[in-house]
Amino acid sequence: VPAFICSLHVALLTTLAVMPQWALASTADLVVLADCQATAPLIYDGCTQLLRLDGTALCITLTGASLSTAVCGNTLDTQVWAYSNKTSQVMHAATPAMCMAAESGARAGSPVTTANCSACAGDACQWSWAAGRLRSANTGLCIARAQPLVQEPTTCSPDSIAHGMSFCDSTLSHEARAAALTGLLTTDEKLALWSPSFPTDPIERLNLKAYLLDATCIHGPAPGHLVPQPAVTVTAAPINLGATFDVDLIDRVSNMTAIEMRGLTQIFYKLTSGKGVLALSCDGGPMAFSAHDPRWGRISEVYGEDPYLISRLGTVATRAMQQATTINGDTYLATVQTTRAILGYHMSNLMPIPAMNVSQRDLYDQYLPAFESFQVDGIAWTGDMGGRAEAIMCAYASVNGIPSCANTDLLQRYLRDEWHSAALVQSDCCDSIESIWDLLNYTSSFEDAVALATKAGTQLQFTLDFVAGRQAFAQALSDGKLDLVDLDNAVTRFLLTRFRAGEFDDANPFGPVDGTDLAPLVDCPAHRALARKTASDSIVLLQNNGILPLPGNLKSVAVVGPFAENADEMLHSYNGTPGYVVTYLRAIEELFNGTQVPVAYEQGTGIVNASTTSSIAKAAAIAAAADVTIAVLGLGNPVESEGLDRGEGQGSIVGLGLPPIQQELLDALHATSSRVILVLVSGGGVSLASDPAAATLWAGYGGEEAGHGLVDVLWGRVAPSGRLPETVYQPDYLQQVGPELDYSMTSGVGRTYRYLQVPPLYYFGFGLTYTTFAYSSLTLATWDVPDMLFFVNVTNTGKVAAAAVTQLYVQVPPLNATPTPRIALQGFRKTMLLPGQTAPLTFRLVPRQLQTVHNDGSAHTTPGTYTVSVGDHQPADTKGLATSNVVSVTFTL
Repeated sequence: VPAFICSLHVALLTTLAVMPQWALASTADLVVLADCQATAPLIYDGCTQLLRLDGTALCITLTGASLSTAVCGNTLDTQVWAYSNKTSQVMHAATPAMCMAAESGARAGSPVTTANCSACAGDACQWSWAAGRLRSANTGLCIARAQPLVQEPTTCSPDSIAHGMSFCDSTLSHEARAAALTGLLTTDEKLALWSPSFPTDPIERLNLKAYLLDATCIHGPAPGHLVPQPAVTVTAAPINLGATFDVDLIDRVSNMTAIEMRGLTQIFYKLTSGKGVLALSCDGGPMAFSAHDPRWGRISEVYGEDPYLISRLGTVATRAMQQATTINGDTYLATVQTTRAILGYHMSNLMPIPAMNVSQRDLYDQYLPAFESFQVDGIAWTGDMGGRAEAIMCAYASVNGIPSCANTDLLQRYLRDEWHSAALVQSDCCDSIESIWDLLNYTSSFEDAVALATKAGTQLQFTLDFVAGRQAFAQALSDGKLDLVDLDNAVTRFLLTRFRAGEFDDANPFGPVDGTDLAPLVDCPAHRALARKTASDSIVLLQNNGILPLPGNLKSVAVVGPFAENADEMLHSYNGTPGYVVTYLRAIEELFNGTQVPVAYEQGTGIVNASTTSSIAKAAAIAAAADVTIAVLGLGNPVESEGLDRGEGQGSIVGLGLPPIQQELLDALHATSSRVILVLVSGGGVSLASDPAAATLWAGYGGEEAGHGLVDVLWGRVAPSGRLPETVYQPDYLQQVGPELDYSMTSGVGRTYRYLQVPPLYYFGFGLTYTTFAYSSLTLATWDVPDMLFFVNVTNTGKVAAAAVTQLYVQVPPLNATPTPRIALQGFRKTMLLPGQTAPLTFRLVPRQLQTVHNDGSAHTTPGTYTVSVGDHQPADTKGLATSNVVSVTFTL
């Protein structure tokens, strides 16, 4: 655990689905005076100005003239306080004339009141900090909650009723303990675990806690279905993380996510009085999908289009979030990661009834490699350690005619037999088992769908209609379509995951679920700084006529566009609730705060429609008067999102470019100013027919620190180091490629850079920076049979410190009867270099990286000449020559 402690603040999130069926701990207790040695410390967050009771999610709240405790963020305007070192007063920040007070003669148990700050008698409003406690100068007593939180013991702790039961015997293996616990359950209790509510029903006679599955962890923790939700750290979106090409940064982000999930578990344990373990499972773990088609609405949720890039980053993320640790033969996990979702959701606009008809060659070449890497235990096809994800989700889609959750090719042949994964298989919400019957019409009843999915290998139903799911399984048991052993095996596997997460063992490597050490790390300053780094390091500089980096002597700045002051779109999707969001406008205003440089703002338009409060004319007018104009345009949820591909709904007018109303705004800006910096906010690439901007940057969805990240790059605090994780196609690409339902990689002019037969607008892997790099001395150093080692040097030949994003591509001999990738990424490294500094780099290629997938799905090394190219971009990318050269070496196999 990092050696930093910081404060926590909490914000409400409206639930999207079923609420927990049990009450949170009572929070509306008065704040009273108590002996300082008997009170819990307070934590004051100077950023949010909340006073939180340490180890809880409760804050001091103004209620009338008295003080009480309430969930932090519940009624924020009543919870803000400012402590004055000068006057020793605690003032209510929203009502500065009101101060906390302890009346003369007050004793332990007396309520803390309020008084007019200037009219306080004697020391009534005087307070001092002592060992994290607010001590009254008037009484010598400290602030406390009238009723301390009371919580139940953890399941297997010595004072638990279950302590002596066999499943709490820590000398047994996790597998044996999970089976023992299953043996203590009734059939109804087992069914309730196979088709759980949100969270699961607690079983009081065993002190078995409520357990929540519904959380996502793709760019910070996002615990679902719970109110209140503590504020968490929201980093840039996964497509941004892909653009960093930075394995170390992904590792840090994932470690942060694991820490915050464990901290959230501790918080919720207290809020449920010890009845709930609610943030150990990321059932929405890293997505193994690829952005194979630019129309797909969920590109923001994946790492990019390339199987190698996705495999490397997703595997690192999975391993860092799980942090698998083996003790006496048992594996413990910091969090449970569920890989999503084999194999579907490439068609978001047809969800939940898409059909994927995919050749064996395309499956093994494009669609399965990342899933394999996430799941395999041992060396993956990339030459790195596999992710060994604890769980995997089956999807709504039918794959080659068979629903995913009933597809034995997916759940047995690939998952069990080829990848040797023992992962828990759960259905997708809500629900990809029931959909076998009622949407795909593959079976004649829900009961038959449950039986088919269970026999195929699905072990857990994830649905809002959990009662109907239980009834369907019970009916299958009654009719002999399933046996009790099928139910026992499924439940035992789910319980095994919970044992691995440390729910039952206080002595696990990641701390007890009722601890207090990790709660203060949730949304702390160090994590917010990391979020800022993901925003800055993922920005891709597409073009620059010399305007960037911006100087410090600007006389005026204009900021325009529907994304300039749009906090929701900085987060975009599948995110937790941050304590704050720094928009682009806010960060630029903050930069010039206290100076004489004016910052003018006009929205100009909405995302797809005209603005009701601004206009294009107003935006053009402020641009004409400014030294520089920063236009923040893009796509956002109205154009690309889950359930909405480009070309559907409001996005139907877009194609691959900007919405017409935004293009009109951009044209008007260019007509009035030659100093327009275009910032594109999107997941998928934006294809502009022409781009006369002085500079263009792709910013993705930058998370809670998006604004600061952009300012860091624009003003040269950080040299841009993002590289495109996807191809940006020419505007007419959709007329040259097949429909989305055609999953062939060679459809039309081809999909992704590996098969594209025509030049794109911007190549995968492209990105400019503020310096230049030179590559030299590429050699096939040695044959470390069966692997191959390559050495290369990279030098920063410019005047600015920056990160070289070294990319290694392999070109294999073409085959006549089998489609062959044009070129393929098989290695990358991000290296920070000072001006003039040279770094020697080594790349290792394993046999799988040199093989070609044949039509039957098998992979073979093709005899002939191979070319390995290394640089900061693809060898065919002439725009990339502005950043670096490319060196190549050939060899024959």
